[in-house]
Amino acid sequence: PFTEDMILDIIFGLSATFSHVKIDVSEALIPSDYSYHHQFKMNRRPNELLKFKIFAPKVFHMIRGQFQVGEADLLASFKEPPKGIKGEGKSGAFMLFTRDRRFILKTATKEERDFLWEFLPFYLKHIQKFPDTLLPRIYGVYSMKHEGIGGVVRFIIMNNIFNSNIYYDPIEMYDLKGSKAGRFVPEHMREFTSTLKDLDIKRKVWVPSSLYAILVSQLKADSDFLAQHKIMDYSFLLGVHYETEENAAVLKQRREAQLKLSESERSNTFRPSKFQLSEGGLMGWNPETKQREFYYFGIIDILQRYNSRKKIEHFFRSIAQGAQEISVVNPKFYATRFYNFLKETVVAKGKEPGLETVVDEVFPVSLDPVEEKSVEDNNVINDSNEDDEGSDSRDDVSDDN
Repeated sequence: PFTEDMILDIIFGLSATFSHVKIDVSEALIPSDYSYHHQFKMNRRPNELLKFKIFAPKVFHMIRGQFQVGEADLLASFKEPPKGIKGEGKSGAFMLFTRDRRFILKTATKEERDFLWEFLPFYLKHIQKFPDTLLPRIYGVYSMKHEGIGGVVRFIIMNNIFNSNIYYDPIEMYDLKGSKAGRFVPEHMREFTSTLKDLDIKRKVWVPSSLYAILVSQLKADSDFLAQHKIMDYSFLLGVHYETEENAAVLKQRREAQLKLSESERSNTFRPSKFQLSEGGLMGWNPETKQREFYYFGIIDILQRYNSRKKIEHFFRSIAQGAQEISVVNPKFYATRFYNFLKETVVAKGKEPGLETVVDEVFPVSLDPVEEKSVEDNNVINDSNEDDEGSDSRDDVSDDN
């Protein structure tokens, strides 16, 4: 787990990185920009060197620019100590959530980091072609290590799907893969997890008719892209918010506090997609409950390749559970099943809710829908792209294997 010192090391390293890694944005990207890394050493404590490495800084600078996220935004969000948790997935990754809900820092394995490095040119091209992509917005890849002690910590910084101006907390959360084998949360376990799975979902995401075809098309483009690069085992993370008797008073207080903020304080500076225009999410009208809902969603965990280890896992699991229903399957089949499940079971065309944003004082729970419309310089000891122990560009900070 992340200790307080580790969190401070990360914040210190990020600050030093943005201060000392100079990026020439006047020139176009060249192939070597994708494999470039920069390592430096810092004294955060007396007689203790922290080695910090940033990967492909120019490329990630361009990616952050694509989504209107600046270095100052990242540093400002990490000023307050983030909240750390251990992920519920099989990877066992640890995550830090910034207090303003804008960013997530997630640990990565060496295999995941190396794959992202290889995958980066294609990822950049995809997000440029599809600015409303549901793939994670990856803002940077880093690693750090204390000289002579401990292991290497590798981590990725990305967007938080559940980022909302008024901090709408999802009442329902789902992790969906399109698989049926074991994809449910037993009743006795639901008090320990808030995230349900494929066999648990009994509801629809009611997408306004003006956005339904756009969302379905984007799901298809993203699924095909992941299949093309032999990626599988990813999920569609969904959060649903709506007003209840229990949360009405808290929401009213949050909206009142939001209205007192200036325009600059109120806005999230990142560039929203078409599916993030209503308090950071998509607003729809639920015809079954007769009320507005807010949907927050995206595709997560996209760094798992269908390699020889996964093929062996597929073989043994298919014997026990059936080849068509398990989550470890051929990437093309996985993508088709994933897309079809979401399109046929989860996403539904709904009516327009009538409003694009909700910052009003009163949250009407039975609003009728409208008719459907067509660091300091002296802290840096060594500032160089050369690793101090001669490791190649695939290696982590210094003595990583």
